Order: sequence, then structure tokens, then C-alpha cells
Amino acid sequence: MIETEAKIKITKDEFENFVNKFKRPYFFVQENILYELPKGFVRIRKENEKKIITLKKSAKGEFNSRTEIEFETKSSLTTLKEFFKNLGLVETISYRKRRANTSQNECLISLDILGGDDYYIEVEGPPEKIKQTLRELKLDNHELETKSYLKIICSQE
Repeated sequence: MIETEAKIKITKDEFENFVNKFKRPYFFVQENILYELPKGFVRIRKENEKKIITLKKSAKGEFNSRTEIEFETKSSLTTLKEFFKNLGLVETISYRKRRANTSQNECLISLDILGGDDYYIEVEGPPEKIKQTLRELKLDNHELETKSYLKIICSQE
């Protein structure tokens, strides 16, 4: 499957305005463990008791468009880490973020707090719907973030 998204770093004030605009959506914590690959990465994501394994290949296109394959598993984090270790993969980084989701124009909109003081909005969907949604949210003149959270976090260290 191809995932297409626009990610934009926003200010705390802009973030709070979106939280209010979207009627204070529910925020949850995602724990992410990433294994960098030559052309992408594998991620273990834990949300509450749900664990999702995702393969993402390198992004390209006007928005971040990348091949994404994911599935849910009931295996423990310990088992999953051991599995990837036995495949020869080394954990690159792990991080937590707070996320709230909503939707508009057939797009998934995610509000993310990364590291406590970095604020992002992601709009995922078909490219034309992403453009429409960014216009409606008055974000169409904002600079798009082309890096994955893996690259963003690694560049901060």
C-alpha cells in the first residue's frame, strides 16, 4: 500500500488552536521502536495494548509518499525485539509521542507532540484531498516537513 501524507511543524499556539478547532480530541501515547534500513525503516508501535509492525520504504513525491506494509501482532515487545535482533536488525531509536486523530475530506489528521515541545500536524490521504484539507486549515503556505520522525529525532541528537 502507498501512504501519502503531508507533515508540518507548527507552533504551540497553532497546535492549541487546532486542538480547540477539532473539539479537544482524545490524545493517546504511542511508543515507537525503529530499525533503520538502507531504504526505509521497520517500526514497532505500541498504542495501549495494541502492537503494530510497519515497514516503510523511502519517501518520494510532492508529499511524503512511501510504500507501507503493516500488521497487528499479539506478541510481546520483548519477543518482537528479540525477533528483529535475530534478523540482524539493530534498534536505531525509540521514542514516545502523544497523538490525537480526527478526519476531514477523506483524510486522517493527526496532531502530534514529539518530545514534549515539538508540535506537528499530519494530513494523510489522496493528494488532492490533502491539498484541499491544507487549504481549509490555512496550512497550504506552511513548509512541508519531508523527514520522517526517525530522521527528525536523529538530527536533534
